[in-house]
Amino acid sequence: MIEFQTATVSFSSESDSLQKFSTPRNREETTVPTPIFIFSLPRSGSTLLQRVFVSSEIASSFGEPHLLLRLLTRAGDPACESRTSWWSFLLDAAESDMRESFPDYDSHWRSGARKMMDHVYGGLAGEKAYFVDKTPRYSLIAKEIVETFPEAKFVLLWRNPFAIVRSIHETWEGGRWNTRRWEVDLDHGYQRLFELMALYPDKIHVVHYEELARKPSQVIQKMWNALGLPGEAPDESCLKNASIAGSLGDPSKNRTSSKFLDKTECLDHFYKNWYRQRWAKKFLKRNKNQCDELGHQLPNFKQTWSARSAISGTRDFIRDLAWDWRKRNKIKKKSTLQLR
Repeated sequence: MIEFQTATVSFSSESDSLQKFSTPRNREETTVPTPIFIFSLPRSGSTLLQRVFVSSEIASSFGEPHLLLRLLTRAGDPACESRTSWWSFLLDAAESDMRESFPDYDSHWRSGARKMMDHVYGGLAGEKAYFVDKTPRYSLIAKEIVETFPEAKFVLLWRNPFAIVRSIHETWEGGRWNTRRWEVDLDHGYQRLFELMALYPDKIHVVHYEELARKPSQVIQKMWNALGLPGEAPDESCLKNASIAGSLGDPSKNRTSSKFLDKTECLDHFYKNWYRQRWAKKFLKRNKNQCDELGHQLPNFKQTWSARSAISGTRDFIRDLAWDWRKRNKIKKKSTLQLR
C-alpha cells in the first residue's frame, strides 16, 4: 500500500501568503492535492499524457478545466482579449487603478486564486494525492501558473507544430484549412511555452510526443522519476485503465484502444498545395530559433509548381474560405441568439 502525504488548508477570510496554504487552521479543513500541470499546444498528445497519470492510483483529472484563464489572464493581453466576451480595455483600466491605490494587488489576487483552485482541485480529486490540470490554452498563462503554484509539478509536452496543424484540421475543422482560428495557439502559445522552458529549466520536465509514442515505458519512467512521484510508473498497458470525465478535450479521450500509436508523421499530402506550404514556410521563418532547438522540421514539400497544381490549389483555397465563412456565420448567428 502506498502512503501519500497531503496538505490541508482552511478557507478563512484572512489574507495569507502562498507559503501558508499547507498550514492547518482552526476552520474546516479540506484535503488539497498537489496539482500536476501539463502545458502544451492543442493536439500535442496532452490527453494521452493525462490518461497516463489517471491510470495510476495517485492522480485524478477532469477534461480541461480552463478556470485559470479567467483568474490569471492579465487584462490587456493581446493574445487573450480577443477571446473574451467583455471589454478587456475596461478591465485593464480598472486593474491599473487598483494597483495604483493598492500596491500588493497582484499578490493578493493570486493568493485568492490559489486558494479557490486548491478548493476546486480538492473536490475534483477526491482522495487522490494529485490532480492533473490539462488545458492546452494554458500556454498563454503558463508563466503566471508556475508563479502562482510554486509547489506544483509541471510537464511541458512538445509536438512538431506542422503535425499539430494537420491534427487540428482533421479533428476540429473537417479537413478544411483554417489556421486563423488557431493562430493564438500557434503563434503566442508556441513562443510563450518556449520562453517558459528557458525560464524554468530545473522546474519543468520536457516530454516530446514523438518520443512518447515511440518508447512510452522509458519516457513515462523518466517523467515519473523527474517529478518525484511515488509508487511505480505505469507501463505501456496503462491506457486501458484510464477514464476521464468532462465534455472538453480530445473526443477520443475515453477510447477503448490501449496502445500507444507509433506512426510516422507523413505530412506531404496535407501540405499539398501552395497556400498551405506558404503558411508553413512563414511559420518556420517566424519561429526559426525555436524550431531549430526543438528539432521541429518543415515537411518535405513536393514541388509541383505547374499550371495544373496552381489551379487545383486555388480551387481548394476558395473551398476552404467558403467553408470557413459559413462556419463563422453560423457561430455569429448562434452568439446573437444567445445575447437576445
